[in-house]
Amino acid sequence: MLRSYQGEDNSFDSWVESLENTNALLVGTTAAFSELQMREHIKSHSVADLRVKVETAEVKALIDFQEFREVLSEADIQRHRDRTIRKHEIESLIAATARSQPTLLSRPPVSSSSVLAGGGSAGALANSRRTGILPKLTTDEKKLLEDQRGCFKCRKLNAGHLSKACTNGFPNATTYHNLVTGKQTIAAISATTLEDFNNLAVEPTPIVAVSHAVASCVLSSGNDDWSSDSEYVLPTLSLPHILWNARLHTFSGLSDSVPMLIDSGSTIVLIREDLAISLNLPRCNLHKLFHYKGTFGEDVWSATKCCKLRVSTINSSWMSITVRAIIVPELCSPVILGLPFHAINKLFIDPENHTLIVKSTGRDLLQPGPVASPCNTCPKSVQQREKRIAEQAEQELVNETETLEQMFLDLQRNDMVKELKLRFGERGPSSIVGLTHDEIVASIQQRIDELTLADLLTCKNKTM
Repeated sequence: MLRSYQGEDNSFDSWVESLENTNALLVGTTAAFSELQMREHIKSHSVADLRVKVETAEVKALIDFQEFREVLSEADIQRHRDRTIRKHEIESLIAATARSQPTLLSRPPVSSSSVLAGGGSAGALANSRRTGILPKLTTDEKKLLEDQRGCFKCRKLNAGHLSKACTNGFPNATTYHNLVTGKQTIAAISATTLEDFNNLAVEPTPIVAVSHAVASCVLSSGNDDWSSDSEYVLPTLSLPHILWNARLHTFSGLSDSVPMLIDSGSTIVLIREDLAISLNLPRCNLHKLFHYKGTFGEDVWSATKCCKLRVSTINSSWMSITVRAIIVPELCSPVILGLPFHAINKLFIDPENHTLIVKSTGRDLLQPGPVASPCNTCPKSVQQREKRIAEQAEQELVNETETLEQMFLDLQRNDMVKELKLRFGERGPSSIVGLTHDEIVASIQQRIDELTLADLLTCKNKTM
């Protein structure tokens, strides 16, 4: 951290954030910075413009570290804007100077003594020579004239006429300024000779030193809504959080819908302790303490427990890979899905369109997807127990059916014996003496058929 300096092209916010992240890893050691030490480090290691800003009375009077940081952040944003504007001015001036070089080569050298000592006639001669080197319109100037209905001849915005009908003529080359940059595109009268012409546009620094700023009102189109600062519009200060209503896997099945925060800035997955307890998620100890602190706070807490987390869409059309989540007592959302969740499931976060895309299919998980076929979410042990119970019930039903059928056959046989006894009475064994076994069986079968036919005829008579 002691060797960390803010670069000229680096953002102040990004630099300070990297310092705070590094300092968070050093919490609990003698190398960690306090707020006062962090403030002194920023004062001595920031860019020169911010070091000057820190020495002002306004910044010295700030006691709160966050206010101190916000003031320097605004100053850094203004510094980047000024650098961009200056860079654009330099590029435009160099381009305009390069365009005027062929014309300057065609003119004879003019000495400073002849110009300054020539009086009015010498000045008029110089002006007459420069009337022929009016620079051509740049692409940006043409676009500006087209958008503002200007004239390509007199080069005035909102002129109300076209170049063919222009009566104003071309602008004076000695006083002409670029319509976009507002800078004079020709060099002032100086002792420029043919021998030292090549040094005219070699070094950009002298060019900037001799150029003079022109009021930005030359860019006005007469429209109050138009602003020359429109090119440097600051981004939106904040965007809404990306929330995903999904379901968590538990031993008893799927939970109800839970709002989860999609956070691409979190390096871990977090779950609130009360939710983990209510869902009865199994918890295990971390190998070492996990230290963390709030977004805008300075207090450091420690977490000791974690659990496994698996997420499904509400209609179960998509299911995530299991990740580990650290359990914390307080959280702004029941669940925060950090970078590990998005990395292992190959998800892409698009803050502009407020989407969470599956890379392999291109599906947006935040939008309702196709309804998946119902799946059994019960644990395997519950499924096996239910299967055994169903098999036992089926076997009992089969056994009961066989028992009833046997009882019915026994009942029929007993009824048949009673019927025979009622019709023919009790007879002794002598009545069947002399008959073989087969003859006895055949006789009984014949009698049974006769009785069955008689019963059938009786039933028919009753129905008729």
